[in-house]
Amino acid sequence: MTAKPSRQEMLEFYRDEITDRDFYAKLASRIEPGDFRNNLIRLSKIEERHSNFWKQLLSDSGYNPARVRHSSLKIFSLLFVLRFLGVFLTVRLLEHGEIRAIKSYRKFLDDHNEDDEVKENVRSILKDEIEHEEVFATHISKNEDMIRRNQDIIYGISDGLVEVLGSISGLAAIFLSGLYVALGGLVIAVSGAMSMALGAYLSNKSKTEYQIAEIERRSLFNPDEKQKDAMEQIRGESRKTASTTAGAYLLGSSIPIIPYLIVGKFEAFVTSIILVGLFQAFVNSIVALSTNTNIRRAALRSAVLSVMVALATFGLGDVIHVVFHITL
Repeated sequence: MTAKPSRQEMLEFYRDEITDRDFYAKLASRIEPGDFRNNLIRLSKIEERHSNFWKQLLSDSGYNPARVRHSSLKIFSLLFVLRFLGVFLTVRLLEHGEIRAIKSYRKFLDDHNEDDEVKENVRSILKDEIEHEEVFATHISKNEDMIRRNQDIIYGISDGLVEVLGSISGLAAIFLSGLYVALGGLVIAVSGAMSMALGAYLSNKSKTEYQIAEIERRSLFNPDEKQKDAMEQIRGESRKTASTTAGAYLLGSSIPIIPYLIVGKFEAFVTSIILVGLFQAFVNSIVALSTNTNIRRAALRSAVLSVMVALATFGLGDVIHVVFHITL
């Protein structure tokens, strides 16, 4: 174990702390007043204290901390997620970041044999980071309805992307016209959306009927107007879930279809694969954020598998074309 942290380690910790400090402050200014906003302001002040510790160590080592700036790319990316994907996924990303910070500080303590003062400061920072992660986890647990809605949208888009890409790739090997491929894809997309909506509706309906039965049973012993409101809200959940899933599926399925309406068939085939690969990588990155798993691995895996599906179904269509001499 080394006796002192390297300057590079101190720089990385300092940059991370001032980046988190500045982003928590920016996020607090962009959300409605409440407990979560107050927590963000408090966390920003704690990160300021952490940054001052690393700032002092850098100064003592002969380095000027004023040369260090926060990560503008990270702050821009987080604000982009906030604006276009909502607070929930932003919070999930922050939770992901806090877990990474906890791992980094634990590794730092394991790898260094510091004097007692430095050890105590780093342990204190680690304790704060664990508390920060709990703040974000608590906020996520209070937004379960939003989580389910986001999941319906994400999985609907993902299913539409892959299923329709696979289907029209097979059609592209048989149909001569890109327009025919697009029309075939449209039929598949609509039928797939209706199937997804029906499945989501029936699945959710069973659950909501059970919840309503439980509320009605409790209301026999303790009638309450709030129980009626709760039942009305639950009754609408099945329709809302079905429409959300179907809409998301249609949105995803439109991505591979559109190129066949704009460019030639071969160009459309290549373009649709690239677009679906990129969108799948993006969508599954969001899924990884939601589940706190490795973002890069999820994005790469989904993109590669989407391309493999398209090539496999194109190959199947080509075999049918050659063996049965089918061309339309």
